[in-house]
Parts: sequence; C-alpha cells; structure tokens
Amino acid sequence: MKTKKHSDAVRCFTPAEKILEEMHVPFIETDRDGLVLRANRTALAMYSEEMGDLIGMHIWELMTPEENDLTRRSFKRAMEADGDLLPVQRSLLTRDGCFRTFEVHRYLSRDEQGVPCGMCSVSFDITETVRSKEEEHAARVWAEMQLESLPDAILSVDALGLIRTANRAAEQLTGWVDGNLLGQIIEKVLDVQEYSSSQSESFTHSITQGSHTRGFARIINLHKEEISVEIRTFPMRDKFTGVINGALIILRRKDDF
Repeated sequence: MKTKKHSDAVRCFTPAEKILEEMHVPFIETDRDGLVLRANRTALAMYSEEMGDLIGMHIWELMTPEENDLTRRSFKRAMEADGDLLPVQRSLLTRDGCFRTFEVHRYLSRDEQGVPCGMCSVSFDITETVRSKEEEHAARVWAEMQLESLPDAILSVDALGLIRTANRAAEQLTGWVDGNLLGQIIEKVLDVQEYSSSQSESFTHSITQGSHTRGFARIINLHKEEISVEIRTFPMRDKFTGVINGALIILRRKDDF
C-alpha cells in the first residue's frame, strides 16, 4: 500500500491494510479535497506510467479528459451530501493504453466526530459487460431498422397473445398508430371476420399450434375498413429450451401480390 506519508518507505501493514493491499480490485483513499492519500498495488499498476505518482494527485485527474470535470463535481457533491453514495460509472486510461469502464463504489471516511474527511473507493472493471450491452443495443437497433424497412405488416405476440412488437406497416394496416397496439390482445387488434387455411382451423389456432401456417382472412381495422390479407404465422421458440413462447405474424394485403 502506497501512502502519502510513506510513498517511498517500506512500512508494516495492519491486517486491514494487508487485505486492501492484496485485493485484486483497485482501492484508493482520498482526503476531503480529493487528493489521493493511498492506493493499493492493483490501483498503482492500473494507471498509465505517464501520469506519474498517483499519491497527491486529485482523484478526478485519473479519469479521461471528458469525465475529469464530471468526477470533480460529483466528488464535491458527495462530500457535501454526507450520506450513502451510489456507485458511478467512469472511464479510465489504463497502463496498457486502453480505455476501460469501471463501476466505482464510494464510501465516505469520517473523523472522530463523524464528519466526512475523505473518501474510499473500490472499482470493478465492467468493460466487457458494457461492451456487450452496447453490442446488443446496436444489434437491436439494426434489427428494428430492418423490420421498419419491410413493406409487410409484422407483429410478434407472447404466449398470452399480447402484442410485443410491431413495425410501421402493421400500425398502418391495423390503424393502431403511435405504438398504441403494444400490449393489446392480438384478437382485439386483428378483428378477423373470415379465415381460411388448409393448415389451421382458425386464426387463433394458427398462433398457438406451434408450426408455420399460411392462410387468408378478411379483417376489420380500427378505422372500420375491411381488408383482405394473407396471414403467415411462425412459432417463436426459446433458443436454449426450444419452448414456444410466442409467435411471429406476417400480414400482406391481397392486392399486394
């Protein structure tokens, strides 16, 4: 453990300090002005050598330039609030020259009178978790763009028959615009007057029977317009268990083919 008073001297650790020193996550303690008083070897090894000695630096100087001022203001608010602190997410430039994302857990240090006199922080590397979420979000956005670009009306329902997703073409066909059809029962949105299929006895049965079906129907939309459509349904299965947890419904006006 390197401290402000013993930054260059060899010293004996107390049991508590030994635990902090051997932790595989960065531990840093600052005074009430944000100056680093001590840091364990994981913290010292994490930061770029170009930063120099961490001891005596302001804690916000360790952050990326974009988060420097944010961290400074957050630190000062935390010291003034004098209460429990929520974890924060920060990006750091590490010794290997990479930017990594950490979840920082902060705790106030107090003097004998119970007045906050500094802060201790333990940081957990969540770079891969954040990256995975960003990739999932990008994939979801891309899938939504693909869905919106299709001329056919596409809806998905869960096992209870509640609509979970719908593209713009589905909103226009059914008359339920601005996302108002999400969460609605499919039978309410698709008022099927007639249905014919060699693979299923009814539209409702086509959703629940667990196989691909193709049929033709006459529906009444929200604007009381009568529309003839081709309806295809596909079961949606859990990719791990294979259990059917919903259905994908594709509708195309009969005058479109």
